[in-house]
Amino acid sequence: MEQVSSTDLMSIRNNDGEAFQSFRAELEKGLREARYETDPSRVKAIIEDTQHELFEVQMRQIAPQLKHLKRTHFAEASIAVAGLGLSILTFEANLIATGIAGLNALKSHHDYKSKVTANPSHFLWNVKQKAKK
Repeated sequence: MEQVSSTDLMSIRNNDGEAFQSFRAELEKGLREARYETDPSRVKAIIEDTQHELFEVQMRQIAPQLKHLKRTHFAEASIAVAGLGLSILTFEANLIATGIAGLNALKSHHDYKSKVTANPSHFLWNVKQKAKK
């Protein structure tokens, strides 16, 4: 996270507020136990466990979701392009089919956004993407 400027970090937070709130809630949940702990080694262990959960375990869950989205969008885009190409020959029927394929692609994208942004580490994933640039 040190590699990301505060401007980029605030931009991600403002543009993807739902993901940030989910991350913050998960972070608070993980660190809640540490508030009442007096043993410094136990506090450190709680922090490390929470960090591992967010940065490692949940971040790994985002990649398969993105891979699925890319495959789904590629298939839907292929169907839409094929339908558009065929609509030249039979205009009305294929134009309707292309419209339906386009609407299905929008639905898939909305489903993806709701599933992926529900992951508490989506905010971290966005930060990591900014750090790569």
